[in-house]
Amino acid sequence: DFTDMATLFQDSDRTVPVTASSQPVDGVNDISGLHRVLASPAAGRRPQFTAGDGVAFDGVDDSLWSNDNIDLSATTKATVGVAYRFNSLAAAYPQVFSHGVPWPQGDGFGIGTDTAGGYIDALFPLLKVGGGSANESVPPSLTNCVTVIRGDSSASTLHGAVRAVHNGVAYTNATGSVPTGNMLNARVQLGKDILGWYSGPYTAKRAVLIGADLSVDDFNLIEAWLGEAP
Repeated sequence: DFTDMATLFQDSDRTVPVTASSQPVDGVNDISGLHRVLASPAAGRRPQFTAGDGVAFDGVDDSLWSNDNIDLSATTKATVGVAYRFNSLAAAYPQVFSHGVPWPQGDGFGIGTDTAGGYIDALFPLLKVGGGSANESVPPSLTNCVTVIRGDSSASTLHGAVRAVHNGVAYTNATGSVPTGNMLNARVQLGKDILGWYSGPYTAKRAVLIGADLSVDDFNLIEAWLGEAP
């Protein structure tokens, strides 16, 4: 929860708490109880906290990565959701939240956007495992967004296998295809990814990754929790 200062720290050892706006964020505690800590890879790449808003990434090199891999390699199913706001629509291919490196490696699972003709052509959802994608085109926006997707890569096609909600609008006709296969044993990433690929300026508010294709009721609960972020 990037809106909760009690989970945020200015150092990767998590000994110096964030207490005010404009302070850097170098450590984030996981509220699930599984101790999946996030940290920035370098002091100069720390995003900044804004009270009542969340953690802002500059779109240049700001990053937060999980302290170790999150192993979903035993399952073909995953759910990912994030509450966020783009702070600019000028960046190319900004990634918002990912497990692995979906873009352009095709080796991960996450939420991001695409561009066309120099503007953001937002693609929600985007599920990518091993070299394919499923997407829906929605208007770009600088307002708060909530995107939740759940998918199963056990089938060679994602049509009908991805269920998604973006700002309360359900998408059921996401199209695309991927090879069959399990999810990854990889890090969670926000901002600039481990390989230095695409990012853009945005503010993260809340995020969740679950190695399961949730029931409709649980999916709705996740969406509601994300939507409570300021």
